[in-house]
Amino acid sequence: MTLRSLFAELLLGVFIASAAHASATLTSPRFVLKFSSEGQVASLIKRDDGSELLNLSNPGLGLYLKTRDTAPIRFTKIAVEANRLVAATEAGYPRVTFRISDADRYLAFHIERVEAVPNSSDYSLHFEMNLSTPLRVIELDYMTEANMGANLRVDWRHLWNRDPSNPLGGFALYYPESEQDEDDTLLRIWVGEKLPHPQVSGEWNTVEAQQWVDRWLEMHGDQSRFWIHARDEKELYDAVPYAEKAGTRDIYLFTDVWRGGDTERFWNVKQMNWGINKKVFPKGEEDLRAFADHLCQRNLNLKLHWISGSIGFKDPKYVGTRPNPHLASWGRGTVIKGFDSQARTILFRPDPGVQMPFRLPNATWEQHYTHPPALHPWFDFEWVVVGDEIIHVGSFEDTDKPVWRLTNCRRGEFKTKAVAHDEAAPLRGLISAYKAVFMPENDSPLLEEVAAEYAGMLNRCGVSHVEFDGAEIHTYNGRMWGFRKFASLVYQHLDHPVTTYTSSGSPPPCNFEYRLNATKHTWPGRDKGIVPVLLDESYRPASNLLDAHWGLSQMSAHGSSIYNIMKPDPMFGVNVRALRVHGLTEELLKTARNWKEVNGLLSADQRERMRKTLYFAPDPCA
Repeated sequence: MTLRSLFAELLLGVFIASAAHASATLTSPRFVLKFSSEGQVASLIKRDDGSELLNLSNPGLGLYLKTRDTAPIRFTKIAVEANRLVAATEAGYPRVTFRISDADRYLAFHIERVEAVPNSSDYSLHFEMNLSTPLRVIELDYMTEANMGANLRVDWRHLWNRDPSNPLGGFALYYPESEQDEDDTLLRIWVGEKLPHPQVSGEWNTVEAQQWVDRWLEMHGDQSRFWIHARDEKELYDAVPYAEKAGTRDIYLFTDVWRGGDTERFWNVKQMNWGINKKVFPKGEEDLRAFADHLCQRNLNLKLHWISGSIGFKDPKYVGTRPNPHLASWGRGTVIKGFDSQARTILFRPDPGVQMPFRLPNATWEQHYTHPPALHPWFDFEWVVVGDEIIHVGSFEDTDKPVWRLTNCRRGEFKTKAVAHDEAAPLRGLISAYKAVFMPENDSPLLEEVAAEYAGMLNRCGVSHVEFDGAEIHTYNGRMWGFRKFASLVYQHLDHPVTTYTSSGSPPPCNFEYRLNATKHTWPGRDKGIVPVLLDESYRPASNLLDAHWGLSQMSAHGSSIYNIMKPDPMFGVNVRALRVHGLTEELLKTARNWKEVNGLLSADQRERMRKTLYFAPDPCA
């Protein structure tokens, strides 16, 4: 062993033995991980009692590359030197180098180099081992996906993306001794591996991280919620006492209220992504902050619905009359023949490697991300930008030739002007989502700019929630990494604890507070109790106490502490007029408060008995 290796062993607590086609061993304080001479994981020994955690009869493939059409390409040569693990195929290449960091609670692997792996979405990297006793795994960045359980897997599906702004990928293994020990370990990983974290005034260390979590739980341990709809500022304030009577902790405003306007009820069209509805908040952010302070004095939090990082077609800053050069794009090239302001046909030479986007009929989610440039059906590609003009393309023709014909073009879209363009003018294709919005390119300064602007508004206005409805708009070039990157950027610009989730109810991985056992009860999930407040409508009668008991019993049966007082259909806020005239308002609010108290007293056995009653009997007439 060299002096350098000995120093690394003493410094990191990792003993490494390596040789081509010899076993390689990593020893951490809690477990010993051994690779076989064929590159698979051969053993995973728990050090305190010597128990084997690996399923020895079916250990899994270990590290391997995967292509779209071939069998796994296994890394059969594993060598560990100092604090590096080098994995190579039988021929020596492809080769992947991991930097290893070993703390007293976990073992972390960061991809440092990727050699002879083509820059193509055809190739993905994977690590797997099958366990008899589960070990924990956690991804360390947005380019990595990790799944634990009997089949522990780590996936890197976007090795084609070597943009310097992105990590190559990494994961950590750990074996907790208790729930508290796991939380302590996770805090050490959060700090030690320099994972994204909010802005704090002092040094980011485990003490600061624990204090942050404690503050988060104090604010968000109770997420009972009252959804308010208001047409003006007075209606907004008049509805707050009803939320207090219901015992809720959060006031939630849907997009139609806080950003609002006739054209801004859901998607932003001409309003900035973080713009404020002046009909409800006449002074904009100043009035929004005043409302947040009003709620804070009553121990209530202000939370807003939000549509991820969307950019409206008439956004005054990022589209306007001069579209931002970093709007999400399917490709670039040049015009090969000048054309005037009336022309409806454009001759376009794409840059090398640019392909025509298309859609796969009846494709799965996964297929859309493994067959680029296939786009999911919620994306469109018919707009292009030449100079400062956005043009709608009616038809793409001759896309199998060096020069494409863009025909039936509609000129000067949105607020841009139809003008003449010279030969060799740059042209770039745009990707839109749901025919409603543009998005920032995932590897561009615009992505962080939008994230920082939105987070800045939340900081200034005292808003304590980030909702990534429409998170999928950031997946135009592969699975969820683009969204996770965007969420990480928002998170790092926040200076106060927030709750967060996507429309599926799951928080993005970067929001580390949700990883802890101490916060499990705060997950929104799908088990929220709903107390509907609705006046008589043509499609259903007015809500009643049975509706409320049904929704709140589901919440309690599943051990959730989250309930919502809301209108049971879009848009979801309850206006003060409905509260005043609904004959059962007082009883509905009292029922919610009573269930909240009872919910905290139920035993596990009682919840189980309740769950057994939550089913729908078969319809004998069906």
